[in-house]
Amino acid sequence: MALENTINTLQSGQMSDFEISEFMWTTLQSFDSKINQINKKTKFGESLIEQIKIKSNESPLSPPINEYTVPVLVAESIRILTNTYKSPDTALSIFHLAKKQSLKSFIYVCTTPVYNQVIESHWESYKSISSILELVNEMKVNGIKPNTDTYYALKKISEDAHTMLLDEDQDDISFTFNYERGPERWTQMWNKADEDDLHSVDQYMRDVLTLVTRRA
Repeated sequence: MALENTINTLQSGQMSDFEISEFMWTTLQSFDSKINQINKKTKFGESLIEQIKIKSNESPLSPPINEYTVPVLVAESIRILTNTYKSPDTALSIFHLAKKQSLKSFIYVCTTPVYNQVIESHWESYKSISSILELVNEMKVNGIKPNTDTYYALKKISEDAHTMLLDEDQDDISFTFNYERGPERWTQMWNKADEDDLHSVDQYMRDVLTLVTRRA
C-alpha cells in the first residue's frame, strides 16, 4: 500500500487518539479547501502510486492530500481508533466531519470503503441495528454503490443480531454486556422497531449479494 508508512505511524501507539483525530481533521479541512481546484481527477497509475509512497516514507504525517489518499486515510483512521485505541466516538467523529464538508468533498471522501468501515466499527462498538440501517439508507440515498465487503460486513451484523435476538427470546434478560459468556456475547433488549430494522438490513444485504453476483 502506498500509504503504508503513514498508516503504520497512526497505529504505532506513538500518537494518542486525540492526535490522530487532529491529524485527520487537518487533513479533511485541507482537502476541502483545495477541492475546487480539482478540475479533473488526478490520473491514477504507477507513477502516482510511487509519488504517494515516496512522500509517505519521507514524512508519514504529511502525505499527499488528494482524492485517492484521503478516503484511505479516513477509513484506516476509523479502523485504528476503533480497534486499536478502543475510541469509537473519536473514530466516528472523523466520519461526521467528512460528511459536513462541502458536497464535492463528501463525494470524493465518503466512498464505499469508508462506509463499509463505519458500518463495521459502529456495529462492533454499539451493536445498534437502527444505526446500521441509517448508514445503509445513507448509502442508498447518496448513490454509494455497495460491494462485496459491504455484503460480508452486513452478513456478520445479521448473524450477530439474529443471535442476540435468539438470546433475548431464550434468556429474557434486559440490556447487558455479559462478560461471563465472552467479550462478543451481548444480550440485548429488542423491540418491534429493532426487528423491523433488522428485516430491512437483511433485505438490503440480499440485494447487495444479488448486485455483486451480477457484477462477477
